[in-house]
Amino acid sequence: MDADAEDATPADGAGPSSSPTESAAASALRAAMGPVLARMDSLTDGGYRVSVVTGDRHGAGTDANVWMRLHDMDGRKSDIITLNHTFKNDHERGETSSFSVRPIHNFGTIAKVELWRDSFGFGHAWFVERIEVQEQFSGELYVFPFHRWLPADIHFFVTLYDCVLAHDDPHQEQRRRELQRKRKIYRYKAWIPEGPTQCLDHWNEDRWFGLQRVQGVNPFLITLCKAIPEKFGVEEYMVKPFLEGMSLEEAMQKNRIFMTDIPIVEGVPLTTKETLWGSMALFFLNKRNDLMPIAIQLRQQKALDNPVFLPSDPPFTWVIAKMYYNNSDACYHQSCSHLGFTHLLMEGVTVCTHRNLSPSHPLFKLMAPHFLFLIAINSRGISKLISPGGWVDKTLSVGVVGMFEIIRRGLDVWKLDVHGIPENDIASRGVLSPDVLPWYPYRDDAIRIYAAIRTYVAKVVNYYYDSPEKLENDYELQMWRDELIKERHLTGVGLKAGGVPGEEHGKFTSVDQVVDTVSAIISQCSVGHAAANFQQYEEYAFPPNYPAFLYNAPPTDKRALTEADIVAALPSQQATLDSMIITKLLSSKGTNSLGDFEVQYMYEPFAIKAADE
Repeated sequence: MDADAEDATPADGAGPSSSPTESAAASALRAAMGPVLARMDSLTDGGYRVSVVTGDRHGAGTDANVWMRLHDMDGRKSDIITLNHTFKNDHERGETSSFSVRPIHNFGTIAKVELWRDSFGFGHAWFVERIEVQEQFSGELYVFPFHRWLPADIHFFVTLYDCVLAHDDPHQEQRRRELQRKRKIYRYKAWIPEGPTQCLDHWNEDRWFGLQRVQGVNPFLITLCKAIPEKFGVEEYMVKPFLEGMSLEEAMQKNRIFMTDIPIVEGVPLTTKETLWGSMALFFLNKRNDLMPIAIQLRQQKALDNPVFLPSDPPFTWVIAKMYYNNSDACYHQSCSHLGFTHLLMEGVTVCTHRNLSPSHPLFKLMAPHFLFLIAINSRGISKLISPGGWVDKTLSVGVVGMFEIIRRGLDVWKLDVHGIPENDIASRGVLSPDVLPWYPYRDDAIRIYAAIRTYVAKVVNYYYDSPEKLENDYELQMWRDELIKERHLTGVGLKAGGVPGEEHGKFTSVDQVVDTVSAIISQCSVGHAAANFQQYEEYAFPPNYPAFLYNAPPTDKRALTEADIVAALPSQQATLDSMIITKLLSSKGTNSLGDFEVQYMYEPFAIKAADE
């Protein structure tokens, strides 16, 4: 045997004594069979098969010596079990090492494992994914998820399924020490000061321009318009020809007028020494339910040199107005909708989760699959794409400096309970009902997916917080919330305090508040990112369709422009190629679909059933 465990096999000759009435032959047979019967009895006590799964991340394997103990429900523990084979490399990265353990006499149902290692060898660090213990007689399987780097010379205890609230954990001191170590590892870094083919045929069509607002990479701005803002220089006579016989007021009353407005990009510096324009566009929902642009104003305030462009303007003048609008929209998309509100903001949430929730916490396990690769992707992206002189500086009008400024402004208005919950965000813009805006694919998909996320989260959260006291006493959960809203300069995530549920009492006081918070985070990591990311190649690869970069300032009058003016504004061939290559890579799907987790963190039968449903 490779494993060192207590041998439950009775001594030779042990067994029931002979009855006085038995024949000599029967007595002799029983005596001869005694060791065999005793061995069979010992097998019903159960030998075990221990499988140790090492993680597949870089440096996960170990050369250290490893030991463990099993503990049962009544507090009994096994002898020390050695988890190393002689002359064999165990615990290699991404591999499973298996060990046979002799039966343990009078041992009950396994409740937890105790695991430790030394620091032998050059590569003694070890990331343990899980340990599985199977009773060889009954086939019963016990799963102990670790998902941790195991420090040297520390005995680490993990309970069955390892999914327990902080105040219910029998090893609270171990849990506190682990979080102290993790807070030294997971620290906040301010990347940003004060912040965290079809189009080739249709790109210049007004209907396509409208479709970009509801099914493109930035479908988060379209808003029902009930009154024209004072800053928008639209007059009745300008747009009446496009309203199918209605007046502008009548069209607004009938919910046929929509608007997009991007004020936070106004005045942001460009790489061309100009400043960005915060554009506005007005749309009319026609009888065919097509969202048609009827007016564009490229800067925020009315002025003689800031005209309202119309579909009746000279053709190339109108096309260029749409291109410059899309350029400001693209700068907002890449800065806020994509990088700022998904990658960077959710990285802060990831760090906060590692710092405050134990890996044994049910909510850590619930959110962890959605944080997969996030920190690594951001680190790589910041260093390769968003560094000075890098991809963003070469292909996006605002460059890195302008991008960071837009993100800073965007974070000042982003709220988790509004913008992180698709239904709330869409309702705040007046376009929740299909009766108002029939064709809005982002809305229809996002709301359904979010509902599925929330249903799953609610089942799990209600299961673990089955009493108000458990919620009230969960100090890890409340510390997590505190750090979510703590200002960034005070080493917090900096979410708007009013946007995180529980503001009234300064803490979570109901299960619904926890469900809404966790659901919004998972949604932003999945639904929000998918909407902003996976169509980038389709939108950006042909620059006139959705230009990330344009030379020259936008037009200041409505004189007739030419195709040559369009070509003169477009990025260089090299910049276009750079944009095509990166957006193609970014649009590639490199991970599993939502719910099909690459790493399984939750093994409790109820949680597995909830995920399957």
